[in-house]
Amino acid sequence: MTYKEKFEASENRAHYKNIATKILREMTTLRSLVENSPIAPRRWIWELIQNAKDVHNNDGVQIIIDYNMNGDNSTLSFKHNGKPFSADNIRFLIEQISSKDRDKTTNGKSKTTGKFGTGFLTTHLLSEKVLVNGIAKEPELDYRKFDLELDRTGFELDDITDSVQISKDSVQDLDDRPVFHEYQDGAFNTNFKYSLSDTIGHSVAKQGLSDLDKCLPYAFIFVEELKQITVKHTQTVFKNTSEYSEITSNIKIVNIKISLENDIWKTLTFAVLNKNLTTIAIPVKIEIDEVEILPIDESVPTIFCDFPLIGTEVFSFPVIINNPNFNPTDPRDGIYLTASQRENPLADNNKQYIQEAVDLYFELLEFASENSWNNLHLLAQIKPIYNYPNWINEDWFKNKVLNPIRIKLLDIKIVRTADKNLESIRKENKKYIWFPSSTKSKYRNKIWKLANYWFPY
Repeated sequence: MTYKEKFEASENRAHYKNIATKILREMTTLRSLVENSPIAPRRWIWELIQNAKDVHNNDGVQIIIDYNMNGDNSTLSFKHNGKPFSADNIRFLIEQISSKDRDKTTNGKSKTTGKFGTGFLTTHLLSEKVLVNGIAKEPELDYRKFDLELDRTGFELDDITDSVQISKDSVQDLDDRPVFHEYQDGAFNTNFKYSLSDTIGHSVAKQGLSDLDKCLPYAFIFVEELKQITVKHTQTVFKNTSEYSEITSNIKIVNIKISLENDIWKTLTFAVLNKNLTTIAIPVKIEIDEVEILPIDESVPTIFCDFPLIGTEVFSFPVIINNPNFNPTDPRDGIYLTASQRENPLADNNKQYIQEAVDLYFELLEFASENSWNNLHLLAQIKPIYNYPNWINEDWFKNKVLNPIRIKLLDIKIVRTADKNLESIRKENKKYIWFPSSTKSKYRNKIWKLANYWFPY
């Protein structure tokens, strides 16, 4: 063997070792978090959805999720009708290499949200083995069907290395397989199937699926390519109907439809505002000429990068914020809002998008006050962050987000008085509305009792 051949062999071994090291490191972390972390078990559903969205056809993507509870034979399958796999897609899936690029469209929006990077490993919390059924297609080659098992059960580098090699070997004969002449665009050609062999797998499945009810309507607002998700075992259909009406040049009312059992449709309504690529949204209820602001579920992440960044619930803000160009942390539990003496364009861009969200919030607040929307107090829900995560700079949050919003709330009419009118807390720079309070619980209880006599409703 020549030196050149030895160098090439060494490079090949190093490549596989790097892959196995990364996979094992991530799996070790996930295994340690699965039973205790409120974040990790919720991520899998969004990783699969955003990967499906990234390969959508021109008319958008549809998804079918089937959670089949059948004792030891329980499974969860995730099907979508996106484009076939390229050779790169298959390789990146096996090696867990992200094919995500942050290339942008002509309007500056990132083309993809995520694609088979380490985030996909969170889906192995369902099962450390997954069977992938798909169609391979390259422009100059025929369609070929393939079945691929991804095995992440190993606890040693050699085990992971071997499983990666086995997966690669299983698709090496694609050229020899029969041509798949029955391929149809828009059919559900891709399926990820997980065997749920223990209580942890079922718990992860349920936590991820419960997120759909709370977070998917917002994802529909922010991601037009996402058209329909069917949860087969509950007979629930989430449909992105693209129904909206404009109440100002920048405030839209958007409806999202959910079909429950017996074909009964429920409509969820949201007020939505945009500035550049930044969007804010809040749930509302509209009856005749009245608009009522509805509370946001506390478990809904405050920040979306098209899809929810699980863990950003800690970022206190009165509305939901989205920008497809946010720069998330690696576990996608936050966005960089840190301060540094050195140049940091990732954090600077994120801060700019949050400032746009603050501007949009002010616009919504002013309009809602001027038009006497009900439950205006819900737009005043911004609290200090008592335990700052490492991705938020405390001084920046206080100076650029918390304090400006509090000052704005002092001077805008948001308090509904006994005569049904709205007044501001401060008027002509003087206190105008007073709030009784006490540090002692016995006095707070008396205040509550008196207020309850006065306004029992």
